[in-house]
Amino acid sequence: MSRFAIVALAVFMALLGFVPAGRAEEASEDGYARAISLLQDGIVFEAIHELERFTRFNPDHEEARMLLVRSLRRVRRDEQAAEELSRVIRLNPANMEARRLLTRLRVEIGQQLDRQDRDAVLRYARLCAIPESYERAADYYRLALTLEDDAAVHLEFARMLSWAGHHAESAYHYERFLRSNPANVDVLMELGRVYNASSQFAQAVLVFEKCLSEQPDHVPAALDLARSLIWAGREDEAAERLRGMAQKKVGGEVPLLLLASIARFRHQVLEEYALLSQILTLKPDHSEARERLAAMEQGGLLEEARLLAHLETRPDDTEARRQLADLYIQAKRHGDALHQLNMIRETAPHDLAVMQRLREMRDEEMQRVMEQISAFRGVRAASRQGEIARIQQWLEHNAGDMKSRLRLAELHAEGGNYAEAVVHLEWLMASAPGNAYIEQTYARLQQLLAQRERQPGSAAGEP
Repeated sequence: MSRFAIVALAVFMALLGFVPAGRAEEASEDGYARAISLLQDGIVFEAIHELERFTRFNPDHEEARMLLVRSLRRVRRDEQAAEELSRVIRLNPANMEARRLLTRLRVEIGQQLDRQDRDAVLRYARLCAIPESYERAADYYRLALTLEDDAAVHLEFARMLSWAGHHAESAYHYERFLRSNPANVDVLMELGRVYNASSQFAQAVLVFEKCLSEQPDHVPAALDLARSLIWAGREDEAAERLRGMAQKKVGGEVPLLLLASIARFRHQVLEEYALLSQILTLKPDHSEARERLAAMEQGGLLEEARLLAHLETRPDDTEARRQLADLYIQAKRHGDALHQLNMIRETAPHDLAVMQRLREMRDEEMQRVMEQISAFRGVRAASRQGEIARIQQWLEHNAGDMKSRLRLAELHAEGGNYAEAVVHLEWLMASAPGNAYIEQTYARLQQLLAQRERQPGSAAGEP
């Protein structure tokens, strides 16, 4: 091969971005330093080439990408600079320099944009397709589609809308793409998940069924279909499909985990426990199954389920009912405990121990109710005292505020402090004679005070 041919081949390979295996490590290690040296010497285009090659091997090198952006700006390659800035922001959303510069570039490019040039509009839409500017990107994607109705652009736009959380419009553009590509299972999967994300579970079911009609052994589609059926309230259908997958050992532990979730929705404790235990047999390090089993094993949930299952076949087993009642009592579920004790009394009316336990339960329930009433009264009293203190402080500087003083009298009366309430009502009657409400309240409190004086041993309390 001639020397000219070798040089031409090397140039061609460089233009294609090809780096021989022996030089890949060199590009990875030294390209950034060489680019900095070239920039210091003012050799910008070669520095750009080195940075492009370096970032190809080091795609997450934020500083190198920012240096590439600044270099591209120097030679007015603004669109390429904006694309690099978008990559930087995806690497580090907190890079404020990249955000500010991208905003400035988008404005500059947008001002010069030929809105009749479909390719330019589409490139600009892609520049805007990052968080905080999804709405702007959407406007230009729509414009590009008015200039040319392209299925590929519908798909690209649908994905961006999905990232932005605009699920309804995203689904529309997925559907537009699928008109010309109805058997594309990957896109069908994406559309089904968009429907699930927007709680359109019936539509998601149809889409995942379409996936399976195209590829019957598509495991992710089968699992997503089961999830959609569960969320659509069609748990029996989902359970049937999942049991089939579990029997065929398809999908690993996921079908069992979904079956366990269905059991939880249905309060089928023993079935959920058995399914989670089966998952741990398959995958001993499965953290979710382990955590859920540990939670179920705390307290009396499992024992309650076992006793209830036993009583379905042996309803006359009074000892089991007694144990169940004790569990309910420990859990402060007095209503459930009373039901079980009454069931025992119906079966064994002369069981003195049950009669005694029923009396204790009723006494405990009455005590609980009284404690709740007492606690409520305590809260009311504390609230009332706080309001009294605030009004008294206010009246020290606003003594003529009749509305506040009347409220203060009412609060004292509610707390049984009739004498103090009367003092404030007398002040009010002197300031506003002829007020019927104040006079009636005053008369009522005077009667209550008289009654209290006739019963000197009574304590002030709630009226």
